[in-house]
Order: sequence, then C-alpha cells, then structure tokens
Amino acid sequence: MDFLKTIQGSPSANEIENYKSQAPGGRVKVFTPDGAKRVFVIRALSGLEMETISKQIPANAENRELEMQIHSCARATIWTNTTQDGQVDDLYFKRAPAGLATSMFTLVSRMSDFMDPETLEMLSADL
Repeated sequence: MDFLKTIQGSPSANEIENYKSQAPGGRVKVFTPDGAKRVFVIRALSGLEMETISKQIPANAENRELEMQIHSCARATIWTNTTQDGQVDDLYFKRAPAGLATSMFTLVSRMSDFMDPETLEMLSADL
C-alpha cells in the first residue's frame, strides 16, 4: 500500500479492501512490469468468469490461447495508471508490448489457483 500511495490516482486502502472482499480468495496484487512506470492492480478470476471469457472467444480464433490470456487480463485488471480512466479492455492488451498479456496472465493464473504440474505434485500427496 505504501507503494500505491505514491502513484497518482491509485485506489485507496479502503478501495483495495473492497476489491479484496469481492475477489476470489481475496487475492489482489499490484504488478509493475517496469519498476513503477506502468502499474496494474489485478485480482484473481473465478471459474465462472473463466467460463464466460472462454465462451466469448470464437472456437475458430487464430490463437485461442492468446485470446484467453488477453481477455482474462482485461477482466482481472482493477486499475492502471496507463490510461486516463484507469481501465483497460482486450484491445489495450492487443496494442501493448507483446509479452505483457502473457506475463500478467501467469500472475493472474497463479492468483486464481491454476498451477503447473510440478507445483501440483509438490502440494499433493498420495494417501
């Protein structure tokens, strides 16, 4: 929160707490891919949200996986200092540097309890 307080227009501590109360698992993070020049406040996504996103993407999309990442990042972004109104949409991520959506999607996925096979193996055990 101390970092966010230094960014003009960023959400207050009360607003962050409100976002946490609405986010799956109460997971909200700040993400700054370039040392505070660009700041994103993001949240976890629910299974229902992922289902909705999946249905919005045409089955014959050229790169369905990338489209899922782009739409998921747009949905997960609560606030950013990179736009006038603090909001983003899928077009924002399509115009952004090529790796932004993929990198951010990795973070959103982890916040939303998607884990790679190695992590799943470490966190589970046979009974």
